[in-house]
Parts: sequence; C-alpha cells; structure tokens
Amino acid sequence: MGPIHDWDVFLDDLSKKLGREVEFKEVFYNFEEGSKLFPDRSVWQLPGNFPAFKVDMEKIRKPCVMYNTATRSCSVYDIRPETCRNYYCEYLSKVLEK
Repeated sequence: MGPIHDWDVFLDDLSKKLGREVEFKEVFYNFEEGSKLFPDRSVWQLPGNFPAFKVDMEKIRKPCVMYNTATRSCSVYDIRPETCRNYYCEYLSKVLEK
C-alpha cells in the first residue's frame, strides 16, 4: 500500500509511540525490494507506488504489517499516514460492519 508520502513523519511518530528509533526498512518497502517480492502484481511494479508498507508474509492474506489480525485493527490507527487515512480498506470495512 503506497505511496506513503509522509513516511518520515510517520517514522518519527512511530518511534515516539514505541519509545525507540524505528528504521525505514522495518516498516516500508522501497521500489527495488517491493517489485522483486511481487513480480506478478502490476501495482508493485510501478516506482510511483513506493515507499509502501511492508506486508505480513506469514499471513495468507498478506495484510499490512501494521494490521493486527488478532484484534482485527490497525495498530497505528492514531498515527497512520495520510495514504492510510484516505484508503478504503474493503476487508476492514466488512469487519467493522459486524
């Protein structure tokens, strides 16, 4: 999910929230990394879509690393970047409707 234009502000906010410095590579993919991970997905092949949030490769649906599947909520909702604030997440909206 990207591009995250305010990634630097988000990293500062996340670092404050966690009480430690969070590095770019912990949270985001750059074009080089993201395009290699998902060669069959056209959206991941466009440099303009980066930086993008990393996805949880351990999960079948591969949600954003900030999405807590146990609580079915965004773990950084209060400090989420503008891209997330403007993003319509069909999966999350279905969960909230229940």
